[in-house]
Amino acid sequence: MNNTNLQVVLSQGYGISGIVDAQSITFGDQLINQNDYKRIMYDGSTNMKRVYLPVTYTPDGRVTPNFDAQQKLEQVQSFIADNNGQVSDAWISNWLNENLPEARWNAQTKQVEFDPAYVKPFLVLHGIAAQNRVAFDTNSNYLHHLSRDEGRQWKEDYDRIVTEESVLGKLEHNDAKGAGAGKYYSGNVYIPISGPVIGATIYNDQYFPRETYTDITQKAAANQVRQQMTTNW
Repeated sequence: MNNTNLQVVLSQGYGISGIVDAQSITFGDQLINQNDYKRIMYDGSTNMKRVYLPVTYTPDGRVTPNFDAQQKLEQVQSFIADNNGQVSDAWISNWLNENLPEARWNAQTKQVEFDPAYVKPFLVLHGIAAQNRVAFDTNSNYLHHLSRDEGRQWKEDYDRIVTEESVLGKLEHNDAKGAGAGKYYSGNVYIPISGPVIGATIYNDQYFPRETYTDITQKAAANQVRQQMTTNW
């Protein structure tokens, strides 16, 4: 599959336009302006994945992944695993009530279950954007700043995609010139799948593939917090 931009993914040939919420697309951990969809390149060599994620809502009703809730979920799951499952149901339930109220512990299935309103399926794909073409916070832990050599590898494709769109009259006149200038960042693009969630049970690591993490320090911080948990079960 060839590289293309996010706007093309949403509108042509991918068969997802009718099943996704195109108003609530996140690059890394940041909601993106719809005008910037055409400036985020989809690396066509990577497959789209479907994952269930905890979510939060903006005041205007848009939905975005709740990575804070995801980290807390991993903390408690890892804590249970590190203790060979010998953690009382009451302790887990209390911990969730205090730290992750959107979820509850099912003592029968030994699973964490989210309120269906706070977990949704997403399509996830890999995106690349130039800092001077897309408005986003470059200090995000969920975006990877490409090295100079990595940026050079993507510049030609990025320029071509933006230029082609400009020829089609879909971009402003100045977008084609110098489109790839500036620093490049890569990260996951999260596209909410529309419709109700069927079965909001969290099945351990199948719930959120680890390859979607982009920052090792996030995992290290989660491990440190887990080690500090009170063991009064």
